[in-house]
Amino acid sequence: MKLKNIPNLLSLVRLLLVPVFVFLFLDGKTTAAAIVFILSGFTDVLDGYIARKYDCISNLGKVLDPLADKLTQMSAFICLYITELVPLWMPVVYFVKEFATAIGALFVFRKGKVVVKSHLFGKLATLFVFAFVSTVIFFGEKISHTAIVVCCVLMCVYFLFSCLMYVNTEIRNGVGAAKKEQ
Repeated sequence: MKLKNIPNLLSLVRLLLVPVFVFLFLDGKTTAAAIVFILSGFTDVLDGYIARKYDCISNLGKVLDPLADKLTQMSAFICLYITELVPLWMPVVYFVKEFATAIGALFVFRKGKVVVKSHLFGKLATLFVFAFVSTVIFFGEKISHTAIVVCCVLMCVYFLFSCLMYVNTEIRNGVGAAKKEQ
């Protein structure tokens, strides 16, 4: 196997871990689900590191990596909602954020054929989601519902900030690049 294929293989593994996580979590095996979720986060970091360090970035990886991230995180929020650990609006806000980001990326791509890459604020949002979900899975029954809701509100505020930064940088840069080509 060539080194350039490893990041894509790791993203595929993350995609395959999504149904495993959901099954384990909804079956009440929360510790095993948390381990799968953390393993997924680790493979996310690893595939990004390998792709950048060894210049193994591919168009397939530019699609698989964020797809695996979004499906992992969305399924985690839905599982947390189903088990009444987070309010319904949390997965809804996360979905709206990701949908808006995807529409923005599509807009930039259509204007300038530029594939929008992740930025620091998006990476931090992913880190916050993984830390939050892991904490709630492990300690959700011991944390007050109010504390969880406050954390959800803070994450939503950060999601909004992250989206605004995304719009400010990537969309402007993508549209600007398209105008230069014309």
